[in-house]
Amino acid sequence: MIDQLLSSLTCCSDRPGQGKGSGGPASLLITCFSESDKEITDLRIPANTSWSEMQDMITGALGEKAIFVYDDGSGDDFPVRDEKEFLGFLGMVRSNKNVHGEYDIMLLRENDWERYDAQQKAQRR
Repeated sequence: MIDQLLSSLTCCSDRPGQGKGSGGPASLLITCFSESDKEITDLRIPANTSWSEMQDMITGALGEKAIFVYDDGSGDDFPVRDEKEFLGFLGMVRSNKNVHGEYDIMLLRENDWERYDAQQKAQRR
């Protein structure tokens, strides 16, 4: 399922200025940010990445057990804490015509979603 979602993306090697088709299977370049909007790292997510592998990568980037949050363009933030939410994120990336093999996400500690979400909702009032 994840392979099918990511294989529909333009491979990161197909960006302007890079050789077409030289990057192997489709992948997604993810730029990870902290809650304070500081860039942490870039991760290249191959088409066969599972949720557990993704969580290992973002945990390594944050330095502690992590989840990630993304904005689908609606202004709302969505958490990715499990396989189902990860597949939802990949589906959104696949269907979003403005995504060209790259996407920004925010990393949070594993149990920080409720706090972050409440804080964001309070700021919108």
